[in-house]
Amino acid sequence: MDKTNIPLTQDRLKELLNYDSDTGVFTWRIVRKGSKRMVGDVAGCLAPHSNGAGGNAKPRDLVLIGIDYKVYRAHRLAWFYVHGIWPNKIDHINGDPTDNRIVNLRDVTSRINSQNIRKAQPYNSTGMLGVAVDKIRNCFKSEIRLTDGKKKFLGRFKTAEEAHNAYVSAKRIYHEGCTI
Repeated sequence: MDKTNIPLTQDRLKELLNYDSDTGVFTWRIVRKGSKRMVGDVAGCLAPHSNGAGGNAKPRDLVLIGIDYKVYRAHRLAWFYVHGIWPNKIDHINGDPTDNRIVNLRDVTSRINSQNIRKAQPYNSTGMLGVAVDKIRNCFKSEIRLTDGKKKFLGRFKTAEEAHNAYVSAKRIYHEGCTI
C-alpha cells in the first residue's frame, strides 16, 4: 500500500512510535521488515535548520523523524501525539529546538513565536539582544519592536548591560511570547 499520499493520523503515529512526554523522546514500537532499527530505538535524527533570521543566521539542530516516506519535525509530532491536532506553529519555550518535552512546547502564532527570541542575531555588533552602539553619542541604545510593527525607543545607556536590561524589562511587558 502506498502511504506517501495518506495523511498521518494520531492512531498511525501511536501505532509506530512511543512518545515520552517527560523526556520528549520518540522510540519505535514496530519496525519495517529489513530495517536495521530495533523496537525501542530512539526515532529520528538531528538536522540543522535555519531560524529564518536571514543569511547570517547560524543553523540550529532540530529532531526530524521519517514516517511512511515523509519527514516530520519531532516537536510537531509531539504536539499531535498528545493533543490529536496539528499545531499552527510550535514554540520551544526554553529556546532549545531539540527539547521536545510537551511542557516545553506551545502552539502559537508566528508573531508570538518570534517574540521568544533569546539571543542576539549574529550580525548584532554588541552580541546582546536589543542593544546597539550609538557611535555619535558614544554610548549604547536600546529599542524594542511593538506588536504593531512600530519601534519604541528605550533610551541611551553607558553600558551594553544596562541597555540589555532595559530591553529585557520592556520585552516582558510588550512581548506576549516572551519567556525570559
